[in-house]
Amino acid sequence: MPPSSSAIRKTIRTYLDRHPEERDALAGLFAVCEQPVDVTARTMLPGHVTCSAVVVDRRRRVLHIRHRATQGLVLAPGGHVEPEDRTLLDAALRELSEEAGIPPGALCLTPQLLGSPIDIDVHDIAADPLKDEPAHRHYDFRYVFYLSGEEPPTIAPQDEEVSGAQWLAFSEVTSPTLRAKLLRTRLDGQPEPVNASALIHDGAGRYLLHLRDHKPGVIWQSGAFALLGGGRAHDDQDLEDTLLRELSEEAPGLRLEDVEPYAVEEATSVDGLRVPIQVFAGRWRGNPDRLRLYEGVLLHWFTSDELDRLRLSPATRDLIHRHTAENPPGDKEDVVPAVWGGGSRTVLNGIGVHLHLEDADGRVLLGLRHPDSKYAGDTWHGVRRPALLDLGAGTGQVPAALLPVLPRLARLDLVDADRDMLHQADLFLRPLLAGRAAAFHPVPAEEFTAPEEGYRADLVTCARAFHWMDRPAVLAVADRVTSPGAALAIMGDGSLWTHRAPWTTALRELIQSHLGAERRAGTTGAYSGPDRRYEDDLADSPFSDLEEHRFPLRRTWTPDMVVGYLRSTSFARPALFGDRHPRFEAEARALLEQHAAKEGGLVEDTVFDVLLARRPGGAR
Repeated sequence: MPPSSSAIRKTIRTYLDRHPEERDALAGLFAVCEQPVDVTARTMLPGHVTCSAVVVDRRRRVLHIRHRATQGLVLAPGGHVEPEDRTLLDAALRELSEEAGIPPGALCLTPQLLGSPIDIDVHDIAADPLKDEPAHRHYDFRYVFYLSGEEPPTIAPQDEEVSGAQWLAFSEVTSPTLRAKLLRTRLDGQPEPVNASALIHDGAGRYLLHLRDHKPGVIWQSGAFALLGGGRAHDDQDLEDTLLRELSEEAPGLRLEDVEPYAVEEATSVDGLRVPIQVFAGRWRGNPDRLRLYEGVLLHWFTSDELDRLRLSPATRDLIHRHTAENPPGDKEDVVPAVWGGGSRTVLNGIGVHLHLEDADGRVLLGLRHPDSKYAGDTWHGVRRPALLDLGAGTGQVPAALLPVLPRLARLDLVDADRDMLHQADLFLRPLLAGRAAAFHPVPAEEFTAPEEGYRADLVTCARAFHWMDRPAVLAVADRVTSPGAALAIMGDGSLWTHRAPWTTALRELIQSHLGAERRAGTTGAYSGPDRRYEDDLADSPFSDLEEHRFPLRRTWTPDMVVGYLRSTSFARPALFGDRHPRFEAEARALLEQHAAKEGGLVEDTVFDVLLARRPGGAR
């Protein structure tokens, strides 16, 4: 499946944060990405996305090739996105491998740009009568890579498309926009770690390992035990900052002592790139079962003599053995207390020939079958219970509303690309879970995959965010991860922008005085309604058995609630106002307080619509 529109929108937003002067040039592309279309398809007109690879060697030179199809133009390797490309970066790597014969393993990301494009170039393509292609436009996403080795690899040009290759200094790069950006950067061609991992030990011979989600082709070291950690972000000051941020995101509450650099290791990313990793050693003596884990399946202590029983990379196994040899366990009495202390709180349920073990926190004990097992070898085994999957979950308002009326619900999975939103959802839902399990998945809804073997959701919910999603792709995801009798609920009630009351009218006029008459949406451009009805999307999906329910609803807002709501909307989010946002919020708060006093409160009367869809013939 090619990259989703939501993933491309996120890439554009990140790029425009660094290059705000290019908003107008990319406004057309961003508007197209708001629609449920494949903006990478060659048939997408009047323009579509392409990708290029900018390879920088140790002498600060960039690889160029001579394309036969462009009458001998000398350009960076690149081309169209193919359906099998998982990301735009994958497309750039594939084109480089095809056109120049350089495999991903000979490259690594740069610490300056990481996985973000250095340039998004907009250029016109002339009509080609031989291919029956009209004139159109390319939006070329350009990704920078360093060579992982000292010497440039052998270039093996693709004869049918490429007639030669050469390395050019930054000042000689043929693309004006790329040349200008390269000359402004500090790219030096010298690889250095862009990932940080934590070798966590208790000082008594045990090491804390993280069992990753089983998502082959999506995450690195899928389904294996590994060290906690992750990739550097643009806001990280250094790699220790990266490590602390990753730990706070993956396992809040995990605080290390005596953190210090230990080793630099190399690994291979899911894209095939070489990844230099700075490994930090740190001590912790806590109980991992008391941590809330945002990513992966579990955390567990292991001694070095237990490692051979685990699915674990040889490099990580060797690293732990080395650390054990250098730091032999000290006082054996200084160990972490036993993990299990549930006593009589354990709940035992006989289900056929299986044993269901659950504690008071709603956690279910699973067993990993032996690889040679006659049935379901090498898989985690347990009993499936009713599950809710909320797509575009935001701060968790939908699950919070449903928990009291779905008492049998045992598991919640919340999906949203915004980690901060999911963190707020976790804080909001924690007091309401009452023993239910909750998992938070920081990915776009279009990219969600089953978190483990045998996962099936029984109810999928999606609120206003459905408008902004690639709806056919989301419905295909729902089809893959739901039980046969599952229901899909698409719900919403409009917004304060469309509500008609004196206070909402005054608020809308205030927003328009700052941003213009049109309702804003995204980073650039104006809001447009869905190009087709949700009912039509559902009719063309596996969930074509449709019911509509309408519920009158009255809300009473406070000024603070409205101001907080506006920050989360597409039409009044802070980035649209820039440095004028504090002034706007002060004016909005004063206006709302005035209307609340005059009208006896800020009341919204609306109708909450729910489209409830199932597969034809599914259970009700």
